Amino acid sequence: MSAIGVPSPLDATRRLREVLQSVGDALAGAELEALLDAETALVAAISSLPLGAVGHASDLAALGDELTRARAALLRCRRLGNSLADVARTSAAARGARDGYGHDGHERTGAARNALEASA
Repeated sequence: MSAIGVPSPLDATRRLREVLQSVGDALAGAELEALLDAETALVAAISSLPLGAVGHASDLAALGDELTRARAALLRCRRLGNSLADVARTSAAARGARDGYGHDGHERTGAARNALEASA
């Protein structure tokens, strides 16, 4: 942290990685409340990333390592999010719901079941 309370690039990147890891943990555990709670922390972490500043040359190797770990955490979030979305779609399809929502914001239901019954 700098003297004026702004995190260094290394500290900001570390915080982003930590938040991404908590998002991944929430996705892995299907913990909706933890996922929603992480949104504020994620916005703050992203907002604290400095634009264009690298910091001290001595921090470059550590910053590179943190960026690599943050990227891995983001990839984990993406994969877990895709898996969770697949489970939700499969569950909805099993209930006869179509994938998605209508123009009125409500989930489309019944169309998949009706199409299957019509073709049987």
